[in-house]
Amino acid sequence: AAYASSDGANSFYMKPIMSQESPGMWFLLTYLTYFVLLAFMMPISLFVSLEFCKTAQAKFMEWDDNMATSDGRRMAARTSSLNEELSQVQYIFSDKTG
Repeated sequence: AAYASSDGANSFYMKPIMSQESPGMWFLLTYLTYFVLLAFMMPISLFVSLEFCKTAQAKFMEWDDNMATSDGRRMAARTSSLNEELSQVQYIFSDKTG
């Protein structure tokens, strides 16, 4: 709305948005414009929080008794993205002994 009364409305990048007569379409185009411009910006604290959560989930997988072998060996999570990789498994091939 600030650009409507100033010279900014005549800018080449604002003409498609400002030419919309419908307020709903103007809002949608403005929202999508900001989403595209700001989607790649994530605060570093969010990356730290996500990495902490993934590490905690990996520890919970290591502590799970159902993921241990018959001789008592537990799984070892060597990466924090293990839970993301496990969700992509579709088939497990094994012989008759496994």
